[in-house]
Amino acid sequence: MKKYWDYFRKYDPTFLIVVLVLGLLLLILLFSFLKAIFVVIFFVLINILLRFYKRIIPSIPLEFEVITFGSLLCTIQYDIKAGIAVAILGSLLADIANGTINPGNFVMTAGYIGVAILGVFIPVTQFGLAGLYITFFYNIVIWLIFHLLFHHDLFKNTAYSITNLIFNYFLFTSLSAIAVLIL
Repeated sequence: MKKYWDYFRKYDPTFLIVVLVLGLLLLILLFSFLKAIFVVIFFVLINILLRFYKRIIPSIPLEFEVITFGSLLCTIQYDIKAGIAVAILGSLLADIANGTINPGNFVMTAGYIGVAILGVFIPVTQFGLAGLYITFFYNIVIWLIFHLLFHHDLFKNTAYSITNLIFNYFLFTSLSAIAVLIL
């Protein structure tokens, strides 16, 4: 132990303080980056698991997803890249895992990317309320695109939108404060 102490005693104390501060900053940045990667993977996996109901009951028009919540949260807490990663990976990997790839998936993924981009303009204190507004706007746009462009059945299209709004209402009103605190 004395050998190490003698080694550090040779250097100026300010140099040691600068090295310690820089090392601490690097550790914090690395931890934050790793935490962001973990959170992105978490939302992607949760969305894949949530979408398995479409394999079991494909004919019932339900839309449960955490991508809107996750991409907005990751954008606000980390950066736009994390939010877009959740949007793209969470949407497309869930559809691939469940064998439900179709042209509409790319429209929905583009919508999730839009949600992540809007997250740049939201302060963390307004996450829950802004998330509700963005979810409502997202559902209106997706409903119009699917109805007018893809000619989806009116009942199924409306049922998808309503169940998505209800599920995201629960996420943003119940979990937003906890999620912002934890992350």
